[in-house]
Amino acid sequence: MLRICLIICLALGIQSSEARECIKNGSALPKSYNKIIQHCEDLYNKLPLDKSTGEIANPADRVPHYRHYRPTYIRYDKDCFFRWKDLHCYTQDFIGENVGAIFEPGSSRPFCTGFRIRSDIIVTAGHCNEGISNGAVMRLYAHPLDEIRIGSKIEVPDRGPRLPDLDDFALYKLDKPDTASTWNFQTFSRDVKSGQAIFIVAPSLISVEALDSNARVENWLEQIRFSRAPSNQIFLPNEMHEPVEARLPSEECLFHQDSTFTGMSGAPIIASTRAKELGGVPTFRVIGIHLRNGGFSEDDRATGCGYHHPFNVGIKIPASVLDAIYPVQANGQR
Repeated sequence: MLRICLIICLALGIQSSEARECIKNGSALPKSYNKIIQHCEDLYNKLPLDKSTGEIANPADRVPHYRHYRPTYIRYDKDCFFRWKDLHCYTQDFIGENVGAIFEPGSSRPFCTGFRIRSDIIVTAGHCNEGISNGAVMRLYAHPLDEIRIGSKIEVPDRGPRLPDLDDFALYKLDKPDTASTWNFQTFSRDVKSGQAIFIVAPSLISVEALDSNARVENWLEQIRFSRAPSNQIFLPNEMHEPVEARLPSEECLFHQDSTFTGMSGAPIIASTRAKELGGVPTFRVIGIHLRNGGFSEDDRATGCGYHHPFNVGIKIPASVLDAIYPVQANGQR
């Protein structure tokens, strides 16, 4: 656990929030990382959410609901998350050109997250489809004022089991992005190990800025959050207190305890491997798509990967997506 904690601290540059664009040097290992996880779980359990879904009762009333319970949500946000400026510079460099927030037309608040699997194609959670209407745009973390129009949905052939979680992803064309993605096929991996250190960086709809009725779209980057606990890691289906049902291709399900919230659906789950040399830059790989929190129900397995509170749910990067975007050539190369 200490090794995992050190990896994440070095990768993310966790330290006190200071007015800067990113953190250039590493920081000391927090001594209370295990207490942070328990504290954030306790705070999450006290949020006024529907206990069967982990969401509010009526999603259409999200903003009024969050504002009504503002102190409760703000405490969760303050105690359990860091901001964009708290990331290490090389972490920002890795995700800045490739990960972004999705906005409905005219909105100053993002509602989902997406990432580029190719310069002109993004991946997001399938349940974000409803908000991606004509005119929806993506703004990359590195270019927060630039709008990239989201175009047509791309159908992926041979998607396998039509189960909600395992099918909860979507691909869209981007309309003439001005900047190229810095990721390629080698960035993505389906080789996932138990205990792998991971992080998720995405906008949260309970940040102070998101709750501000006068929120300006120019300031949306202030809504970016990542977990304050530096010991986040991947857990596999057979490690859940109630294993995922055998009828499913359960190896596609991923579980983690990264603090997350609405707005982070569709974010890449990024694995971090410590550099061999002291002070070196970690190796990053995108291994999955964050979908949802773990919910509270012990009975409902209809979503595929199930409910395993306090673990949150993601899926591996689908093999069908990699095959569609990076097809194997005659020489065996992608």
